Amino acid sequence: MFLPKVESAQQILKLQNDLQENNISFDEIIPVIETKVGLKNLSSILKSDLKKVKRFAFGHCDYNNDCGNFPFFHQDSREYWTWITKIFKELKLYGYTIVNSPCLQLDNEVYFLNMLNILVSICGSDCAQVTLTKTQTEVCVSYSVIKPDAELPLMGNRLDFKVPAVYIESFIKEFENKYHEKGFVISNGRVLISPQEYVAALNYRKKANLPEINFTFLGGCFPVQGNMPFENRFHQLLKDKVENCRNVKFNINIIRYERFKNCFNKIETYNKSHPIDVLVVSIRPEPVLRLIKLYYKFKKNPGGRIERSLNIPLLNKIDAESYDLLSASTRFNPVENTANSKMHSALVDLNYFFGMLIGNYSYALEKYKELLKDIIKFTNNRNIQLIVLGPPERTNALFEKLITLRLEKDIKKYLEYIPECFVSGRSQNYKGEILFDSLGVYATKAYHLMIAQALYEKILPNIADINIRK
Repeated sequence: MFLPKVESAQQILKLQNDLQENNISFDEIIPVIETKVGLKNLSSILKSDLKKVKRFAFGHCDYNNDCGNFPFFHQDSREYWTWITKIFKELKLYGYTIVNSPCLQLDNEVYFLNMLNILVSICGSDCAQVTLTKTQTEVCVSYSVIKPDAELPLMGNRLDFKVPAVYIESFIKEFENKYHEKGFVISNGRVLISPQEYVAALNYRKKANLPEINFTFLGGCFPVQGNMPFENRFHQLLKDKVENCRNVKFNINIIRYERFKNCFNKIETYNKSHPIDVLVVSIRPEPVLRLIKLYYKFKKNPGGRIERSLNIPLLNKIDAESYDLLSASTRFNPVENTANSKMHSALVDLNYFFGMLIGNYSYALEKYKELLKDIIKFTNNRNIQLIVLGPPERTNALFEKLITLRLEKDIKKYLEYIPECFVSGRSQNYKGEILFDSLGVYATKAYHLMIAQALYEKILPNIADINIRK
């Protein structure tokens, strides 16, 4: 028996008692987590004595709708699997397993099989899948556990969150033309359109006539952080703050960069099709750290073999600026980072030391200054509010920490004639909460909250001056 919209253990215990009091026999109750409150409370729910519960299900349509997402994140998105990973990790601690949300692609066997492969790669073979067709059931029955070396599907990141009006109208029209009071609608491509996503489309359309602020973030992995649920990422927290304070539609666009080369061209090209009102430039340590290393390992493409070279800018030998892997979709990979040995960390520090010795840091800093000079001129000429977000403090190697501290200081000094545009990305904690995981790699929710608040405080006083679009 599935129990929808579970947000507390009391709901489950009440159903158990009601069924027993009325002499209704049942084998198992499967609570469904499909709201933000339910996911937030999952840990406390699992601590209760749930005798008739063996597994929990995830309902992604209701969850997307509760988060205010449109279009929804389905099983072909990284954001969906971030939710599954988070839920499964908590379930595993208490000995429960997971039931995956239904796949709405009714006839797409390849899509369905890829989904099962990802599910098993995260949760192991002791998991379950809701099926909607005979074919889906047959695939599950005949499914053999994914091989360790099997390639998981390619997945990109959603970077543009402004939904074209044409898409919204066509989505709403298709649902309404096929709706016969049966809840779900089957599209011409044999895909279920949920009433939840239809409602989300209607809600999005209501904002169509609101003034718009186009917010663009130039950064790397932080805005698409793989282990952070979408609704907890800083740009969504910022969006909620701005829209709750002002009657505007806050459109979010992300430009990712890994190297200095062609970075400014990305901004210019992007602005032609996506006008920018607020531009946040994230000062990433990674491009600098890559250029500083004397000994450099890299791949020319996502599936390619590891290449090796020396970074010597003085001799124009800089492979760190030659290949940009952020522009490519990568295969889903559920493997998490692990701590490096002390020997490995020492070798990394030596690599940075020798690179700095031959002047690689000075070269990298000049590259950042050149990029910022072009961006400042670009934003000034177009009346775009510019915010420069300082680097976070890297702590997973001694030299990385020292380099990021020096980078913040040097960038801040370079911007001393426009200090109002700088926002520090570094702090020891935020409201008593740690900002990075134990490896110093992944930002915590507290860091996302801190950055959202800092950007909000920069944007809010200037909203009247921003070129708000009608």
